[in-house]
Amino acid sequence: MIKHEQKHKILKHLAEAGNELLLSNLEDPLKRKGYLDIQSLLIGLECLEEEDECKCEEYETEDVMPLEEAVESLSDGHGLRVPKLAFMICKTLEVPFPKNLLRHWYSDWSDPKGMHMNEGCEGALGVWSLELSEYIAEKLGVKEKAGRYLGRGFQAQAYAHEIRKLLVEQGKLEDKGG
Repeated sequence: MIKHEQKHKILKHLAEAGNELLLSNLEDPLKRKGYLDIQSLLIGLECLEEEDECKCEEYETEDVMPLEEAVESLSDGHGLRVPKLAFMICKTLEVPFPKNLLRHWYSDWSDPKGMHMNEGCEGALGVWSLELSEYIAEKLGVKEKAGRYLGRGFQAQAYAHEIRKLLVEQGKLEDKGG
């Protein structure tokens, strides 16, 4: 097994190398192959088990947010949530926080719809908003009611809609119609 700190450093260097290759001329077949190899390594390394737990950032908090705000935040399937916010959303909705959703995120410049991190943010620790929405919908027993959509935004909205309906049924939220 690999230590978390080592894995984080390797991922950061691979992401930087991939970005440098991408900024160079990828029409060269060797550079293109190198870039694709780096992308494969990044995916493979993400899946390696770590011998220690990520302690990159403290995220537990006693804070909660308004229930309406927590549900609304689940309707976005495109963003990343900082760990503290993801923890707070789970706490507000009375669902245990899933540490396995915490990941270090790197830019994917090979895909125009891929993630493009701001300078200095490579390797940021966060939770993908769609995975968080799906996890909470599953824990609350409404995931299957949300259907299956191809778009990340539509799927997140469907999870949030089903969660809202459940909370209205439970009398925890006011019915706003629709």
